[in-house]
Amino acid sequence: MNTLRSLTRSTSRTVGLLLLSAGPLACSAAGDTASHDAGGAHSRGGAPGTGAGGVTNTVSTGGAAGSLHGGSGAGGLVSVNGGASAAGAPGIGGAISAGGVAAAGGVTASGGAAFGGASGGAATGASAGNSGRAGSSSGGTSSAAGSGAGGALSSGGRSSSGGMPSGGAATAGATSRGGTSGAGGAGAGGSGGSGGASNPNPTVWLAGDSTVMTYAAGNTDGNNGVSIEGWGQEIGQYFNSHVTINNQAIGGRSVAFFMWSVQKDSSGNYLCVDTQGNPQYQLDSSGNHVDTSQWATIKKGMKAGDFLLIQFGTNDETHTCPRYVSLPDFETDFGVMADAARAKGVTPIFVTPMGHRSFSGSTATNTLLPYANAMKDEATKKSVEVEDLNLRSVEYYTSVGNTYLASNIFDGGTTHFIKAGAQKMAELVVGEVRRNNGPLAAFLK
Repeated sequence: MNTLRSLTRSTSRTVGLLLLSAGPLACSAAGDTASHDAGGAHSRGGAPGTGAGGVTNTVSTGGAAGSLHGGSGAGGLVSVNGGASAAGAPGIGGAISAGGVAAAGGVTASGGAAFGGASGGAATGASAGNSGRAGSSSGGTSSAAGSGAGGALSSGGRSSSGGMPSGGAATAGATSRGGTSGAGGAGAGGSGGSGGASNPNPTVWLAGDSTVMTYAAGNTDGNNGVSIEGWGQEIGQYFNSHVTINNQAIGGRSVAFFMWSVQKDSSGNYLCVDTQGNPQYQLDSSGNHVDTSQWATIKKGMKAGDFLLIQFGTNDETHTCPRYVSLPDFETDFGVMADAARAKGVTPIFVTPMGHRSFSGSTATNTLLPYANAMKDEATKKSVEVEDLNLRSVEYYTSVGNTYLASNIFDGGTTHFIKAGAQKMAELVVGEVRRNNGPLAAFLK
């Protein structure tokens, strides 16, 4: 199956390159609300612009939301309880082969020396966490893994304990998009482990779209000027005082568009390689994707023992440039984010996308189920905890009915929430955290 997906993506890249030679397609990316991403308001580097685009911002537990629309600054306003630093993250372990692919089993021991795990070939693709569909592997098959001090690895690069080597996080088995992983090449952090070290004062990072993001108080972004919220700005109240919420979610984003910057034409419109909405990503001089400001902020700021909650799917299913992400790529992109988190000793958690307000008679219809299932498939492969907001939201919708939802939970539309709706979605997410009883549950009130 992995071979088939790799071939499929390789074919897609070839088609994309042929289309590019004939000239890219310019599209104006309207956000998943009109004011979030209208007319390509974000800069080429992925940083929020000063136009209609919503800025990335963070909120501490119990704190106030930062400036949202028309704001500026890479990564957004940081307002963290206790003054947590966005910098100072632990060094990423793992030997890096030519082209930026982590050598399988390349575990960092205390002091930063890599043990075992030589690369089977030079890679021209991107490294895990910064990989792109344009990347490719030239014989880049990983060899059997060695072991590092404090974090034993079985052959194939999976961590037998899910742990971290002393002095740094393991990046064993990282695979570039379009490359070929070695035997059993698993994501950083290993199979079966939480991927995170114990931290009494963790930050819970949020990556998502407009249904998760933090909105300015008194905004008029909803239907008919209604003020709306994302569940990310309501979830902090359910955790104890040791937890800081850092919400980097931003409207109009798919999982890939959240991570990687997309090229624009001279008029500021996003470019896509086809009419399906597949983006034309910005690449650096080595052919790697250029990170957006929000993804760069998360990768830089995460520290061992933190958590990364990831929810996408609402925009990924649409064919609006530059949002579209196919189901196979959707799975792979979630794996990229999970690997990047585990490489820093952070626990990734997938949150399936809540359903739209869509009914057949008195029963809610689950239009986002394919993307929720794709996320679960990747979670199984990576041994990642899943909070099934998709299932719980659809159950809730059916229980209260469409009429109640329209004005008491949603803004009158089918996607976005008023304050009560955001609180309800946060409550459902927390219910899943409690039900799964994973490491994050220990910090609930």
